[in-house]
Amino acid sequence: MKNTRFFNIIPALFYDNDTNAPFLSPSFGYCINSFNFNSTFTLNLLRGLHTNKNKNSSSDITPIVSFDNTDTQKVEIFKEIKGKVGIYRWVQKNLNKSYIGGSSNLTRRLVNYYNYNYLVDPKRNMTIHKAILKYGYSEFRLDILEYCSKEEVLAREQYYLDLLSPEYNILKTAGSSLGYKHTSETIEKFKERAKSRIYSIEEKARASKMHTYRSEESKIMDVVRILEINKAKGQRIEVLNTLTNEMTYFDSIRQAAEKLGCAHTSIRRILKNKNLLKGIYKINHINK
Repeated sequence: MKNTRFFNIIPALFYDNDTNAPFLSPSFGYCINSFNFNSTFTLNLLRGLHTNKNKNSSSDITPIVSFDNTDTQKVEIFKEIKGKVGIYRWVQKNLNKSYIGGSSNLTRRLVNYYNYNYLVDPKRNMTIHKAILKYGYSEFRLDILEYCSKEEVLAREQYYLDLLSPEYNILKTAGSSLGYKHTSETIEKFKERAKSRIYSIEEKARASKMHTYRSEESKIMDVVRILEINKAKGQRIEVLNTLTNEMTYFDSIRQAAEKLGCAHTSIRRILKNKNLLKGIYKINHINK
């Protein structure tokens, strides 16, 4: 099946110099069955067909996959991009304005776009974030332009930035903001600007809906991410039930607090003064 699909696109590779008519090279046709479809050469060849250098408009680019309504297709989006590296494009359908981005972890990157607090964070102040807040997810299409390796992602993102000149990209160099930190004065300006901005009733309603009615998958991802952070940074502790002599181990103080039905500050206080929690539980640190 793969050979048939590849054979069908081969004629577009060869052109008669006089008539500009496409034709199939006979010698290439004989080699088709021995072609390695997982090779780097094949990947680059198909990529060349996918992003012809003579093309210069967004309508000429055929995405690998496209999601016409990013509000109702969240589950399909995250199922498609799970564990993948690649280049994506947000397109505001009515205005035909776009944003190009690339990531070595598409899931982690796109989860941020469904996080209301991330979108309104004044430290980022991104035009695409403002556009999503203004128009809503249903007004945006998400295109996955291509998948690539981690080593290639910046170069491929730059390729599309140069080719398509997306309107929502303020920075025209791929990865140019990596590691950049705003000065404290700039951050204060962002905060003041955010405080002084007046939102319309429609914007407030849309933002409230986005924050409250996120997909279950998005909520689960946030919980998993927080648990992973807590596990990495948390203080491991052991809890002894002095009534039953049962010992339980936890990866973090917050995890123990949730299980024992108390505030995490109570456990921190117990660790400091060495008393029993609720008169029952003896708590100690575990050396990592």
